[in-house]
Amino acid sequence: MVGRATKAGRIHLDFLRKGRCEGVREHHRHLQVDTLELIINQQLLVSLEEQMTTIKKPDANPIAAALLTWLVFGIGHIVINGQTNKWIMTLVMTFIGSLLCLLPGIVIAILSIVDSYQTAERLKNGEEIPENEYSNELLFKICKLIDKKATCKGA
Repeated sequence: MVGRATKAGRIHLDFLRKGRCEGVREHHRHLQVDTLELIINQQLLVSLEEQMTTIKKPDANPIAAALLTWLVFGIGHIVINGQTNKWIMTLVMTFIGSLLCLLPGIVIAILSIVDSYQTAERLKNGEEIPENEYSNELLFKICKLIDKKATCKGA
């Protein structure tokens, strides 16, 4: 009878230990989830701060911006205006437009040149503009299809 009680006691102790381990594991999982949520929230804050970056370039040259945008794959958006994201989006949309049919690609490329000129003009006049802001409303509406962070003063 003593042997049976001891065996039952061991089983009961093992059950308690496993239960505590499960409790610790569950608590550990909650800590991991809370830590992950904290990291994600910090990354979102950094992302929002990056989105709110404004550009101020009183020395921007609108003609140079237009020429660079026309001659070198839209690079005037980066070099003169400092808008890397806009350059990527207009380049992608021009490429997509060219694949669909040559005319949409040409239209987007021309709108990109106009936008680069208008943005440089605004910068030259001392205006601070967000990094993802488009000066040309039609180009903004086209690029807004893939660029969810895009803004436009006129829209």
